[in-house]
Amino acid sequence: MNLECHLPDPPSPTDTEPVDHSIIPMHRQFPPPRSELTQERRSSPAIDEEYGTHIPLYVQPSVDDQIPSGFGNVRFKVQSYSRLGPRTNHSIPIAHRTYFPYADSKVHFPIPRVDRVAVIDTSTMGFPGPSESLTHASLSGRTQIFSLLAPRPPAFEQTLFPGHVFPNQCGPLDLPNVTALNLGERYIQLREARFSIISLYSRLREVLPQWLVEELDDPRFTLYVVRGEKLEKKYVNRGKFLRSLHPVYNPLVTEHEATYFRGAAYAYYRFWQDSIADTIDQVLRSPHYDHQLCRELLELGCLDSYGKDAEAYQFLEQYEDLARGEGDNEMGDDEDMG
Repeated sequence: MNLECHLPDPPSPTDTEPVDHSIIPMHRQFPPPRSELTQERRSSPAIDEEYGTHIPLYVQPSVDDQIPSGFGNVRFKVQSYSRLGPRTNHSIPIAHRTYFPYADSKVHFPIPRVDRVAVIDTSTMGFPGPSESLTHASLSGRTQIFSLLAPRPPAFEQTLFPGHVFPNQCGPLDLPNVTALNLGERYIQLREARFSIISLYSRLREVLPQWLVEELDDPRFTLYVVRGEKLEKKYVNRGKFLRSLHPVYNPLVTEHEATYFRGAAYAYYRFWQDSIADTIDQVLRSPHYDHQLCRELLELGCLDSYGKDAEAYQFLEQYEDLARGEGDNEMGDDEDMG
């Protein structure tokens, strides 16, 4: 016989005051586009292409010969380099040769990013004077947080970023654990890692509102400069500026993807979806062993689809030919002395 039982009501909390739901973060939806944004895009103002270009923005490969002088050149000329292990064994097919991880990333950290935070009255766009507080709230209630960026060459003018700079850290994450035993396995792992980046990029273009996608594709980024007691808009190159503020350490991400990813991360941070934003940020700050090899395979198109094995292994053959094995330099010196 089944007995009907009634569960007692849960006990009431000791604090019977009503809950203030305004302090509980909610899942915020992306708003519709503002009309003034559309008008700004149609006006096509000039872009300051020189802003921040004198700052090292990129990770460079550390090679034995002269480092390329132009920062941001994503196509590196393969040069001789020294790594662990012996010289390559030509009697073994390239895909089956032993893989030796090579930490060739040479990181260039940017100058300090943010001096301080300011609260700006957006109804007047006035900039506080030297004796005034930068965090003084406006009586009109129309205020917004701005970040006063560290002075940058060549102009060193006071420039403000609209909002907070997220996240606080901008350095690389740790190098990943590599399980590949030979070059063939290493190539497959790099291709799979590249596929995940392509998938993330496609997904972010699908889920974000169309107006936001168009904004993230816009090559212009709006900053504000101090002109007397007022703030005036300044347009800079979106990709260059974001990479100067947030260096990209992942060699498997293209420049266009990196720019879109960083803009998407800011959108998610702004609307309190930090877990997604943090994931995007980690992708951009994740370095890889063999930075030069990764960039070359990416430029050759060998990581974006299947069916490029022949081209990839042809490059790997050339790449391995230039590898000086462990102890080769010392042996060469002894021969010269003899």
